[in-house]
Amino acid sequence: YYCVIRITNGAGLRTSQARSFVFDATPAACEVHDGLAQDENFSVSKNAVVASWTCVDDESGNDINNFQYQVVESAADSAVSPLFTTTSSQAQRSDVSLQQGFRYHVRVISINNAGLTSIHDSDGFICDMTPPEVISNECRFVVSNAEEGRGEIFIDWIFSDHESDVETVRYVVYKAGDIPTDYTTTSG
Repeated sequence: YYCVIRITNGAGLRTSQARSFVFDATPAACEVHDGLAQDENFSVSKNAVVASWTCVDDESGNDINNFQYQVVESAADSAVSPLFTTTSSQAQRSDVSLQQGFRYHVRVISINNAGLTSIHDSDGFICDMTPPEVISNECRFVVSNAEEGRGEIFIDWIFSDHESDVETVRYVVYKAGDIPTDYTTTSG
């Protein structure tokens, strides 16, 4: 938009001046991700947080470069870091203190070119620094044909991971002295 001012004096002489301005009644729309290349659901670090975001503002322009962000503990909705200011659309912090098993998210405040602010939260991640726990593991051989020396091997296990669940289980059966190389994979 433009604003033009024309001034005429008593002698009929005129001057004019034009100024452009941005008409923007809405803040930017942003999407925040836990991670840089893709959205992450878990963090294996108690001190590091990585996030990225994209913001769109059709009215005042998509070249938004004024952001504030902080790390928030999701259940209590309480900040665990100070509010940081950046001109970038990503953040990497290694000075936060996260607790095992807690869910966190990154809160981004965008300030568009008209000065309007909007607050956006990532979908969150869980701090998981512990491997899965094997509660029990049993392997047994059951003879099916004693005359031919044949049987079946049964493998049973119970495992647990309270933070990120078990994604896959790999197992192998091998003779003592051999080096196992061919694992079978199954879903958790």
